[in-house]
Amino acid sequence: MAGAHGAAVLILLCVLVASQAPVAHAQAGDSVEGFTNPFGDEADGSLDLGGCAYGQLDPAEYPFYDVMLVAPGSALAAGNTLNGCGSCYEIQCADQGRCKGTKTVTAMVGGTCSEGCDDSSFNLHVNTFSQLSSPQDGGISVRIRKVSCAPGENILVTVNEYRATEGGYIKLAIRNVPGDGGLTALEIKGSNEAGGWRSADNTFGAAWEASLIPNPPLDIRITNTKGERLILRGIITTPGFLGDALSDVQFGKPSNASEAPSRPDASPAAPGASPSPAALPRPSPLPSLVASSPSPSPITPSPTSVPGTTSPTVGAVPSGSTSSAPATAQAAGGPPRRPTSTSPSPSPAKEMEEANSPLPPGPAASRLLDSP
Repeated sequence: MAGAHGAAVLILLCVLVASQAPVAHAQAGDSVEGFTNPFGDEADGSLDLGGCAYGQLDPAEYPFYDVMLVAPGSALAAGNTLNGCGSCYEIQCADQGRCKGTKTVTAMVGGTCSEGCDDSSFNLHVNTFSQLSSPQDGGISVRIRKVSCAPGENILVTVNEYRATEGGYIKLAIRNVPGDGGLTALEIKGSNEAGGWRSADNTFGAAWEASLIPNPPLDIRITNTKGERLILRGIITTPGFLGDALSDVQFGKPSNASEAPSRPDASPAAPGASPSPAALPRPSPLPSLVASSPSPSPITPSPTSVPGTTSPTVGAVPSGSTSSAPATAQAAGGPPRRPTSTSPSPSPAKEMEEANSPLPPGPAASRLLDSP
């Protein structure tokens, strides 16, 4: 009897705990209830959001104004790589009498917020919010589910800090990651090195930091949550560069083989190799012709099959020609690269200042500086 009573009490406690538990993590395909408030201004020329290290987001580029801010560690962030940064959600108004029809919008997690956000509440940019309801009337109840991101643009690298002296230090973020928007690894090496990938640390949000890095040009290798790898060859070419560098590769593109170079002319040719394709061997005479003609006339070899010679090939890269700078968006067929702040080689005064400066702040200090 006592055992049955104890079991009943245990079941009751479990029911009470479950009723007070936070909203379950929104998985792909699952729809959960939530609440959203509008933030920002309709005339925002750029979105400078904290918590994800994306820097200033240009509304003319992905994700445009479709940005949401979540509470760190909330159900919308926990369980995702990069603390949810870069993940996408489909949002539908569920506030009867406030909704503009049954329209849905898709927004990307672009930062964190401390006000108006909790485990199931988030902030949505006013321009996107206004597609669901009037922002003048305040927040609304919504239904939200996680969906795959579809940037429509190539991988973009945002360099927030870069010091090429004293062993080197860099802090950057990767944008336009499709799917769940997450990355599990980021590695760096010199473009002129045969190997030696150096792992960067994911210190907070979408920020990756690395020290003791080689001189530019730099290659970056990223791994998504599916285990797929992508190499951005020569993506950073200038010491001290700050801003955005748009690559010409993307996950899921048929032309992107695993760890394939991001530019065809970025890989050096083997020593002694000719830039032209190897000549095809001369075909042998058919047996029937040999039998009917004991002394066949000699076959004049084609110019491409003469040993020791090469013929120009249309589209071939001349020997010694390399491309150290990343291809621009125009060359890759994408949108123009957004103007960035490029820092060329530092001035002598700047080099003297950097030479006497202390080592870069560790991950903990960077986290305090960059967190909202």
